Amino acid sequence: MKLQNGAWISDTCDNLKPFVYKIIPPSKPPAQPCSDSWTYFDKTNSCYKILSNSSWIEADNACFKDGGGHLVSIHSLEEKIFITNLIPFNPNYHECFDPNLAWFGLYGIDKQQSWNWIDNTYFNFSIWAPNRPSNGHGFDNCGFIHGTNCGVSYGKSGDGLCNAKVGFSICKKPAAYKFFS
Repeated sequence: MKLQNGAWISDTCDNLKPFVYKIIPPSKPPAQPCSDSWTYFDKTNSCYKILSNSSWIEADNACFKDGGGHLVSIHSLEEKIFITNLIPFNPNYHECFDPNLAWFGLYGIDKQQSWNWIDNTYFNFSIWAPNRPSNGHGFDNCGFIHGTNCGVSYGKSGDGLCNAKVGFSICKKPAAYKFFS
């Protein structure tokens, strides 16, 4: 190579040169921001996973064991729409009963006077279904989302018994890195 202009030239291998060329192998394809069975959402730089048939406590424990996550905390309408669309449709149930609900990380304290996220993030967003929270049993302290088109309740939050098993739960954890597309 000519040092003046960088042009390649042919020369005998016996002539010493003041530099060494290094061939850099192609890099590995970029790793995915989420592990298998988790879904990435770029607006939050987070990973989400659906679990089936758990109580609120069981679901949060399972989220933590699978990568350090928690039941999802929701901080925007975009995120709420995204997670609602993750909830599978169950063709055997066309009504708003437990098989079509999904636990998320909202819980109430002080007889529902205040609500918190299980991941300790700031509670700054909610969209309650009509007549919710209701505290119908006197201790309905855990949040769920209506995952089937229940009319005005679709994608909106309700409150339920934390030890009840519902059809689904939604986990959330930070992505492994910021993914740029």
